[in-house]
Amino acid sequence: MRLARPQFRMKLGFGVPMAGDWATPQNQLRVARAATGRDKIIKMEGSYHGHHDSVLFSVVPEADVLGLRHGVEHDKAWYTTEPTSKGIPRALWETVIVVPFNDAEAVQEAFRDNPGQIAAVILEPVMMNIGLVVPKPGYLQALRDACEQHGAALVYDEVKCGGTIAYGGTTERFGVRPHLAAYAKAVGGGATIGAFGGEARFMEWVTKGAAQQGTFNGNPLSAAAGLAALTQVLTKDAYDHLGKLGTLLAEGCQRSMDDHDIPGHTMDLGAKGCVSYRKEPLTNYRDFLETEPDFFYASFSWMITRTRWRCTAWRSKSAGSRWSRRSAPAKASASSGSSPSPPLSSTSTCRASTGSASCGRWPPTPTPARFLASCSPQMRAPRPSSRYARPSILPGM
Repeated sequence: MRLARPQFRMKLGFGVPMAGDWATPQNQLRVARAATGRDKIIKMEGSYHGHHDSVLFSVVPEADVLGLRHGVEHDKAWYTTEPTSKGIPRALWETVIVVPFNDAEAVQEAFRDNPGQIAAVILEPVMMNIGLVVPKPGYLQALRDACEQHGAALVYDEVKCGGTIAYGGTTERFGVRPHLAAYAKAVGGGATIGAFGGEARFMEWVTKGAAQQGTFNGNPLSAAAGLAALTQVLTKDAYDHLGKLGTLLAEGCQRSMDDHDIPGHTMDLGAKGCVSYRKEPLTNYRDFLETEPDFFYASFSWMITRTRWRCTAWRSKSAGSRWSRRSAPAKASASSGSSPSPPLSSTSTCRASTGSASCGRWPPTPTPARFLASCSPQMRAPRPSSRYARPSILPGM
């Protein structure tokens, strides 16, 4: 692994498709608790680190199901809360301290109010389950300093950003190394893989009683895929190319939204990027609650529709003759007295599937901005102030 140093040991593990879940709470937090002899952890508001009991607190989108989406404590620097899943033992409810992302002072206050009790601070260094939220300058270093001061571990969950935002991951991009870090399928070329590692003083606890087990540990296929991905695919030149493509795409999306007065912004970070429907960039989960769900619905519907048209065109041409989905519209046209559209042969080209002019068989796919701009004016009306007024949506894009 590229983060390997003389005192930064890596341990690879391979499991079922939830490899990222395997790497973060089940192993990192167990190792941190073993090394410190403490139970409590600090996690960021709204963040997701897998579906294990220790971290299913203040999570999106699971909070939607239980009506906890807007359940944040605005008047406190830190707080504990009920889990966002049924079946979590009550004994764990007080072990997870929740703080806003990008608020280093809240972390310091949690340490001061819980002296000698906190084993780790776990976070996505770039928060990605609500879109793409980058750390403020100095934030990650402040967390590292606080953990060093209070004898806790700084834990990076790089399941999403590791292997995507830079050749050397978060450490290269922002210059702050954690005590422990976890990675997943991005470092295995998409294969089922999970990896976690850290400083020797923490990782040595794997050999001193902190359980680290798995049926697929050391799986040769996943290990070979990971080695190939890290050494042959994810090269420095590849990241340069991905960065250029990402910037091109993000700038185009931003121009389109600006031209049509759509309240949104784009984020571009290496091979990662997103569109969030809030004019200003997000700094934490509370900012995410101010996004416009209606615009997400519209853009998501457009993407689904565009994908369906593309898939239908591909299936028709590969089948060799007619579009199966054309039969019903053709019959309807015949019954109304108009001429049905001719069938699409295997040699025909359907420009509708690429969003350009109509081919006479399907209407053209509108661009996202035109689709959004054509939506009802009610979408632009001021949002209600009620905490529960906004509908629930899946986070990010």
